[in-house]
Amino acid sequence: WHKPVLFQISILLLAFADGLAALVGKRYGRHRYHLGEHVRTLEGSATVLVVSWVATTSLLWLGAGVNWIDAMLIGTLLAGLVCAVEALSLWGLDNLLIPLVGAVFLNASIQWTRETLLWHLLACLVALAVATVSQFKGYLKLNGAVAAWLLGYLTLGVGGVAWFMPLFVSFMLINWVGKFAGRVAARRLPP
Repeated sequence: WHKPVLFQISILLLAFADGLAALVGKRYGRHRYHLGEHVRTLEGSATVLVVSWVATTSLLWLGAGVNWIDAMLIGTLLAGLVCAVEALSLWGLDNLLIPLVGAVFLNASIQWTRETLLWHLLACLVALAVATVSQFKGYLKLNGAVAAWLLGYLTLGVGGVAWFMPLFVSFMLINWVGKFAGRVAARRLPP
């Protein structure tokens, strides 16, 4: 309550980022992906990412007095979170989750030091690399890769390496064992 600009950013994330994503996705969306029976588009998700970053960065810098480098770092991290929440939310829950996640993250992140923000950025990039490679290797579909990024970023960013490594090792072992078992079964079974 003592920082109304954080509430304003959270509401703008819902009003502009989510609203424009729906418009862009319906009008220009050519690259579709599915979450159950719900359809999203890469164009809509890119709109969420860009609009969230612009709204967060500009209001933090101009309205909250956060220096522009920290505002850009927070904007980058929050844009990724909002994009993931929007992509993974079913049944209109994004209308509740986007402002809630935005408010909680903003309230925490504006108190972080530059080193903490850079650690979170590194955690975000490491999780993005793992999720992207996993998708290209066929371990995950796009929505699974988004969920893996979100879980990986939060685990590494908040919990640190001690929490992330067991999660990462078990994920990789499960996939490697699954691929190996599939190859063994393919050789043993008749075509």
